[in-house]
Amino acid sequence: MKKKLINYMLDIAFTIETPISNWYDIPAIDLVDALQRRVDYLRENLDEAGEAFGLCDSYEIETEETK
Repeated sequence: MKKKLINYMLDIAFTIETPISNWYDIPAIDLVDALQRRVDYLRENLDEAGEAFGLCDSYEIETEETK
């Protein structure tokens, strides 16, 4: 039997302070580190998490139901 699920694509707001003027030039590790700091903060402040996320897209999928 197929089970219907909704796949949500979300984004999360976070900031980074850097002297680099073009954000495309920011090293990926710096972006990931800044994102991790945001996630760590949100884990400790769940009441603020709702404002940190935004919906980009969603669609329905079907999966095989497991027992």
